[in-house]
Amino acid sequence: MADKILTLYGGEVKIITREKTRLGDTYMQYFHEDGTKIISVTEATGMVNKPRLIDWAVRMMKENLIDARERGVYITIPEIIKASYVHKQFKQDAANKGKAVHNWCEQYIKYFLKESLIKPPMPQDEQVTNGALAFMKWEQEHKIKWIAAEKVIYSRAYDYAGRMDAKAKVDGKLCSIDFKTGNATYNEHRYQVAGYQEADAEECGCKYTGDKWLLRFDKNTAEFEADQYGEHDEDFKSFLAALQLKRRDNQLNPAKVKPKKPVLLNY
Repeated sequence: MADKILTLYGGEVKIITREKTRLGDTYMQYFHEDGTKIISVTEATGMVNKPRLIDWAVRMMKENLIDARERGVYITIPEIIKASYVHKQFKQDAANKGKAVHNWCEQYIKYFLKESLIKPPMPQDEQVTNGALAFMKWEQEHKIKWIAAEKVIYSRAYDYAGRMDAKAKVDGKLCSIDFKTGNATYNEHRYQVAGYQEADAEECGCKYTGDKWLLRFDKNTAEFEADQYGEHDEDFKSFLAALQLKRRDNQLNPAKVKPKKPVLLNY
């Protein structure tokens, strides 16, 4: 996909977005006009240690080998190597379904914002449908006034960028909202949505009067898990700590972030 240039802060700031795909996973990169890469919110929070994911990966490998043994498969070195990649395939499949749920929610919100003329049909895939149903169940339990979906944010004060899943008035209070489709939510997700909210408030000058929302849509049960988080200042401090850690990591590994002038094809 071609690079795009976006204007923020009333035209005072321009950033360039680029969609990248690595090992089947699609993600967004952000650049200044001179080609300098901007650290994204998820890159920053990605510095937070996730020991439970390591345990999960090891457990998946073990279960795969036990299953193979029970089926009479002779466990060889190639079988062990193959089993060591099972968690990656599972994670990629889940990410693809999760992205489809996010895309459906985005189109749904944009339809009500009159940014799209067509209300999205229900997905064909059962798990994606369940995610969409969970989203609508949550919406029906509250008075929602949607304001934005998949909004690109940038902080001039701290020089980071990202995309906020949704911004809305929930029961009369302005809130930032983040969608998740995994099996659980983690503390880093609080820091993530705090980063989005702070940058958006910086640009629009608006005051968020409600708590941050973290919505997890279960792709198997069509149920949702809704968590509201206050303590924004503490969560944002934690985000800034992760951002500083990522910035320092980039300084120690300069080859990874060497400026490269993006080629703009869409304006």
